[in-house]
Amino acid sequence: MLKASGIFLLVLVVPAVAAAQRNLHFTGDFESGKILPYASAIDGFYFHTLPHPQTGSESVAGSKGGLGPASQVDTRVVYGDVVGTEIVPPRKGNFFLRSALYYDKDYSELNEGGKQKPRSKIYMSHENQRFDFDVEGYLAFSIYLPENFEHETGVTDSRGTIQLYQGVAEGASWITWVLRIYVPGGDIAHWMPYVNVNAKSVKGEGQTEYDLGPVTDDLGKWTDFIVRYRFNPFSVATNPARSGIPDSKDQLYEGNKGIFQMWKSVGKVDSEGNREMMQVINMENEPVGNVPHATEKIAHLFRIYKYGWHKNETDVKGPVWIGFDEIRDGRILEDGTRYRDVHPGQLMCTDNCPDQSDERLPMFPTGVGIVR
Repeated sequence: MLKASGIFLLVLVVPAVAAAQRNLHFTGDFESGKILPYASAIDGFYFHTLPHPQTGSESVAGSKGGLGPASQVDTRVVYGDVVGTEIVPPRKGNFFLRSALYYDKDYSELNEGGKQKPRSKIYMSHENQRFDFDVEGYLAFSIYLPENFEHETGVTDSRGTIQLYQGVAEGASWITWVLRIYVPGGDIAHWMPYVNVNAKSVKGEGQTEYDLGPVTDDLGKWTDFIVRYRFNPFSVATNPARSGIPDSKDQLYEGNKGIFQMWKSVGKVDSEGNREMMQVINMENEPVGNVPHATEKIAHLFRIYKYGWHKNETDVKGPVWIGFDEIRDGRILEDGTRYRDVHPGQLMCTDNCPDQSDERLPMFPTGVGIVR
């Protein structure tokens, strides 16, 4: 699937300083030409990946930065990459982050208990990058699925998942929401995010799953995602600690203030690399998320995680290759972040938008539905 020649220089440039922050808390556009120390507000990630080639079970992890184009590792910042016969450019600028999983590599050092669950970690996990419950913000990122993407038809349910994003309460290990790809039936993979909704537990229980449709129209293109979030699971005003929920935060939360809205790019790519944005999930002023933990805040974790590849029947030979670019996050009150600030092309929202009454986006394309 992925040529050994790997790196292809689309343009020869000197690594540039990342673009201005706009009204943002964090920018991961990789224009620094590498991963920066994980406390940085630009390109700062914790990473854990494997060297290429690998000797034994060795892995590469760190929070002090690195992984530029010359790095011999599976997850690294590149000018461009060659996947099969396809040349993959950045979503914008001169760099993006590519990541790949290989079936025959040893992933034991990346997993608790030494299990063979192929993954690569790209985490916004520093305390400066985490955010509290009941805080409204925007997150955006771009994902590239190559033209030769292999659909996992060995199993036709979530056991065949490729996980790409996870929002977690750091230290508490429960999940707010997840973006993943798997074949729910038939032979075509779909975008299958889920959002946890439970007002009685701090442990991430109670999923509402969404089927955003097949990935086929997105292959060979950068796909942009924008999420407006506010994780508050309560339908009435509640102090979870005083209500007797163990390990919860001693704070009063208003009811029906939760938000989880997602926009996804669809259709053709224009000359600027942009595609039409369509709203595909609309949860607003209703319970979203799980009970706020007493001490932990929420972190954005990017990754490739194909946890069932060795456990279940598979027809995916791999490598499983994914591109990431244009990661942006900001809080509405603290940072002044709006939809346009996180969109890779700084495009205005055009229908059903929360920012301005004259910005409207069409909702729910044909075929999008909720799977409970």
